[in-house]
Amino acid sequence: MHFDSVSPSAVRSVRQQDFLKVWFRLLTRLGQLPSLADFNPSRIEDEKPELMYYDVVHTGDEIRYPVIFAGKRLIEAYGFNAVGRDLQDILSPTIWTHVESLYDQCVLRGMPTYSVFTVVDVHNDVVAYERLLLPFGEANLVKQIIASIKSISTEGRFVNTDLMRSKDHDPQYSLRAVVDRCAPDKATTSWADDVVEI
Repeated sequence: MHFDSVSPSAVRSVRQQDFLKVWFRLLTRLGQLPSLADFNPSRIEDEKPELMYYDVVHTGDEIRYPVIFAGKRLIEAYGFNAVGRDLQDILSPTIWTHVESLYDQCVLRGMPTYSVFTVVDVHNDVVAYERLLLPFGEANLVKQIIASIKSISTEGRFVNTDLMRSKDHDPQYSLRAVVDRCAPDKATTSWADDVVEI
């Protein structure tokens, strides 16, 4: 699966950009992957409803992603609480084919990954999701991931309940990328500029 390389400026959410700034500062200061305990951006408690935390477990050739925290807006969107279960076991095989490479790239490269995809709510309104994955660990081995998942709509309001749960859910990806400070500083044109962050 193809991955672009984008600068942090490609990330549209101001709060996700703040997460990236803190993560890259820690990487520079420590000279290695920051640990989860080191990561304390301002207002992180305000962001918790749209965050998921995962452990990273290597089992043979497979990487497993047990969920250790799920924010309430994400529980609402997925229709259940995934804490205590592996990510690949809670998503349908069809959805996992879209998602697996995003998490694996984050782990294998030890770098943030960023993606934008769209789904429709119960009223057929298009909702864009920005997913930012941040790796954490020790000795440059990724042990945990934080996922910041922002739901955004050019229509303004949308129905979040069960947005990601339907069996016919078919995410349409417009961007899959590794975030790199050395990448060309150009903003993505994957979707409209006049979005509303909910």
